[in-house]
Amino acid sequence: NKPQLQRNTPFRFVNLLKRDLFLSLRAIPFLIVLASLAIQPAVRGQVVKTIPVTAPKEILSIVPNPVYSEVYVADLQNDRVAVIDTGSNQISFFIHPVFEPFGLGVSSDGNTLYVTDKHDFLEAISLTTCTTLFLVPVDKAPQLPGISSDGCTVYVPCQSPTGTVVPVGGPLSGTSIRVGGSPVQAVFNHGNTSAYVTTQTKKLAIINTATGSVTKIATPTPTYGLAMTGATLFVTGINEVFVINTNTNTIVDTIRVPTPPGKWFLDPPGLTPDGAFLYVPVEVNTSFSIENDTVVVINTKARKVAGEPISVGLAPVQVAAAADDIYGYSSNFADGTVTAFYLAHLHPH
Repeated sequence: NKPQLQRNTPFRFVNLLKRDLFLSLRAIPFLIVLASLAIQPAVRGQVVKTIPVTAPKEILSIVPNPVYSEVYVADLQNDRVAVIDTGSNQISFFIHPVFEPFGLGVSSDGNTLYVTDKHDFLEAISLTTCTTLFLVPVDKAPQLPGISSDGCTVYVPCQSPTGTVVPVGGPLSGTSIRVGGSPVQAVFNHGNTSAYVTTQTKKLAIINTATGSVTKIATPTPTYGLAMTGATLFVTGINEVFVINTNTNTIVDTIRVPTPPGKWFLDPPGLTPDGAFLYVPVEVNTSFSIENDTVVVINTKARKVAGEPISVGLAPVQVAAAADDIYGYSSNFADGTVTAFYLAHLHPH
């Protein structure tokens, strides 16, 4: 049962916003060459647009709608969530006010947006009416929420002094589960029996969603982002992505990500709808002295890096792959922009 605590302000509303050509036969080969040149970069992650959203260092989470042609971007400075139309790659409208939004998540039916904010709340917003469904307090510094596939439960990682996850809905609703470290992101397995949480320590936390008990998997580096496909979980760390079999909860592979020299944070990745490709943002080095501007593509079947990194805006912090499987999007923290690029339409091998 979802909580019904409401904000004591009015619900938000948004204003939703031939010519015939005759060509000689000699021209046809030339046109074929032009067409092939135009199509080829799309396979390689060609950048198609930079979308201004907000001031530098005020853009945060970005998530796709799994059903509809929309991507949502947290605009911390302007107390709003930008809605990008993935057909036009333009901002179609804003959802506001959403007070200092930080982390975003969308229900599997595409109808509800979940927003954590800098004031330690989780807000649920109807994407059909753009009104607040509920607003509940959580622990300090909530991060990227995980939503169960049935839409009944949201797990909110919080960087409270003890490192906690707060369930909203479900049998453990209202409790605070200690996982340690500074948790960043949560995802559920496909049966919703377990939730996986990155902790920025050399451990990945696993929560039993029936009992709240916590077990941990040791990892070679701290962990930050998660993406699940089937029984395989991809976990981003420092310079590496760890591949975990969730049936055995063991690391079965490690993928080295191309980065500049040194140690680099790999932030929350985006997974294509078919699960074939993982897009990993390389944000900043671990001393926070140099910001990067690339997204690395991983073939999830081969568990190898595919092609060259995609050049995006500065300090990409999260990647979203649109439901139509055409474009990917990176939210670029240092630029306050979103970069739209073609997804890799290569068959896994």
